[in-house]
Amino acid sequence: MKGIFCPIILFCLFLGKTSAQTSTQEVLDRHLIAVDSHNLAAILQDYDETSIIATRESLFKGLKEIEGFFKKILPQYPQGNTTGELITSRVVGNMAYIVWNSKSPYVNIPVGTDTFIIENNKIKYQTFTVYNLKSKNNN
Repeated sequence: MKGIFCPIILFCLFLGKTSAQTSTQEVLDRHLIAVDSHNLAAILQDYDETSIIATRESLFKGLKEIEGFFKKILPQYPQGNTTGELITSRVVGNMAYIVWNSKSPYVNIPVGTDTFIIENNKIKYQTFTVYNLKSKNNN
């Protein structure tokens, strides 16, 4: 029974999903784990030189600018001193959409949202928007 249990669970998990949805979900899951663990190298592996992150204030194009974006953002969410919740996660084809909240000594975000367009297992385009109650400068 033990040997058949895993294949049945895996089949049920992916039942009804296209391969694009599965790939998009895998990239999203990998990315969220990397961000949560503050693993900058792993985060950057999800992008390539043609990737773009769009925020209210700016566009971050390519790996160097995206690295700068995460070097600015990650310290606002210190590990061990940040709480948060993934409220909604939707994947359709090569698009993923998430809604989340987070609180740390530096941010109080009742709602944040990201949209990801995935191509060839990389984040091609991402939007990032937050409403931070502790900042006059919301992305």
